[in-house]
Amino acid sequence: MTNVLTARDLRKSYGRRDDVVPVLRGASANFRPGEFTALMGPSGSGKSTFMRCASGLERPDSGSVVVGGDEIADLNEPALTKLRRRKIGFVFQSYNLMPTLTVRQNLELPARLADHKVDKRAMRDLADRFGIGETLRRRPAQLSGGQRQRVAIARAILAGSQVLFADEPTGALDRASGRVVLDVLRESVSAGQSIIMATHDPAAAALADRVLFVSDGTIGGELVGADAETIAARSADMEMA
Repeated sequence: MTNVLTARDLRKSYGRRDDVVPVLRGASANFRPGEFTALMGPSGSGKSTFMRCASGLERPDSGSVVVGGDEIADLNEPALTKLRRRKIGFVFQSYNLMPTLTVRQNLELPARLADHKVDKRAMRDLADRFGIGETLRRRPAQLSGGQRQRVAIARAILAGSQVLFADEPTGALDRASGRVVLDVLRESVSAGQSIIMATHDPAAAALADRVLFVSDGTIGGELVGADAETIAARSADMEMA
C-alpha cells in the first residue's frame, strides 16, 4: 500500500550560535491511508515539532517529507499553502479559531479557502454530535475552552483532508466529550482519512491502530493494537530511560 505521508530523517533545532537546541534528531515514519496513529512521548521529546514539520507548518533543517507524492522541500510557500489546504488538516492546542468569525463561519472556512462546496448538513450533524450546535451564531470569545476545542476539531474533520494531525485533541475536554471526539476520529479513519494524533493519554492512544513512541527527537518504538495498560507501561519505561 502506498504511503499517504513519509517522513525521513527529520532534523530540527532552535536557537542561534552557542544556544542551539536540537529537537528532532533524525525522526522517520511512514503513514498509510486510513490509518490511525498515536504519537506518545515525554514533554519535550519532539512530538509537536515532528507533527509541525511533517505537516508542512514548519520546514525541517534537513530531511524529507513526502505527502501524496509531493516533496514538501521542493515547494515554495504558495505551493505549500495550496498543498496543505488540499491534503492536510491540523488541530492545534491553541485552537487557532478566527475571532471575528462566528462558529459557523469558522467551520466553513477550510472548505471555502479550498474552493469546495460546504456540506451544511454534515456540518450541522457534526456540530450537534459535538454539543456545539447551539453555538453556531456565537464567536469564539463567547465559548468555553472545551467548546473552542470541539469547534477546532470539527473544523479540521469537515475539511476532509487526506491526513489530519491532531495535537492533544482531547486535552481540554471532559471524559465524555473526549470520547465523542475520539469516536469521530475513528470513524474518519474508517472512511479513509489518516489521523496522526499526539497524546499523553494511554486510553486515547489505545483507540489508534498503532502507537509510535517519540524519545529524544527520534521515533523510538512502536506498538500495534495494544491496550491502554500496555501502552502506559511502555510510556513509563521510556520516561525512566
